Amino acid sequence: MVPTDSENPICSLLHVHVCVHCSNAIRREDLEGRGHTTGIFPCPKCGIEGPLNLEIRDMNGSGPTTSTVK
Repeated sequence: MVPTDSENPICSLLHVHVCVHCSNAIRREDLEGRGHTTGIFPCPKCGIEGPLNLEIRDMNGSGPTTSTVK
């Protein structure tokens, strides 16, 4: 028997930077500027700067929804 798509869900784990202030998630590759050298990233949602906070999230509908993760 050949497995169907519903029997083998696609895993969509992404590593994302999560703002420590508003919990907005964004791919680190999408962040630009001095944050890559300082480790302090400005959040595009709340505008507050904070340290790099990496998380692995399932972005295939079962994880939290964020507007900036592609």
